[in-house]
Order: sequence, then structure tokens, then C-alpha cells
Amino acid sequence: MNFQNFGNFGFMNDMLAEDLTIAIPGHDTGDSDELGRPIMAPATAKKVHEPIVNSTNPNMTYTPELGGQLPVGTLYWLSGLVGCPKGTKVQRASGATYEVINHGDDFAAGRVYYQLKEVGTDE
Repeated sequence: MNFQNFGNFGFMNDMLAEDLTIAIPGHDTGDSDELGRPIMAPATAKKVHEPIVNSTNPNMTYTPELGGQLPVGTLYWLSGLVGCPKGTKVQRASGATYEVINHGDDFAAGRVYYQLKEVGTDE
């Protein structure tokens, strides 16, 4: 089952879309080196033009030592690209890099929602 009119509602995705470089980690080739470690295929790089959005739940906040409350947000990459496992790297044109930590399929829309975490920063 596919939602036939999703293209009519996809204008917001088009407005938020940006150029992304996706690095899908290599898979196990089934071979091993002289030490018995698996030999992995090289990573696959793909270029897409899709949105990364921030979802903030007002019920989830963080309270720092000095008081007050800070909202906690979750980054999602909305994609038509399927089969990106955990560990896939997503890089924006600005250089910001994220890693896929989870995903959920929206079969009706024909989209996959990948949950991201930022890499390369002091966490």
C-alpha cells in the first residue's frame, strides 16, 4: 500500500532539502585475512538531496546545574533511500557529520526516517 498523493504534500520536504553525502559502511565479504579477521567491502558513497529535520518534544527537557530547562531535540533524516544500517554517516555540505543510530519505515509514504546523532563533537 502506498499513499498515492504523497507527492502533492512533499513540497515541505523540497523546501527543507539539502545536499547530503551518505557513506554506507561496507558489508562482510565472507573472506578473512591471515589473522582471521573478516574482510569488509569498502564503504559506498551516495549523494542525495533530502531534508534533515529537528523534532522537539516539549515534555522532554534537560535541567542544567544553574537552573532553567533546555529542550531536548532529535534529528531525523527523511529519505527515500532504503537499506542504510546503523553506523551510516550523513554529511551536510557545511561539513557537519551525523551517524544513523536507528530507523523507522513509513510504508504509506514510501519514506524511511533515520534517527541521527552528531559525531565529531564533544558529547
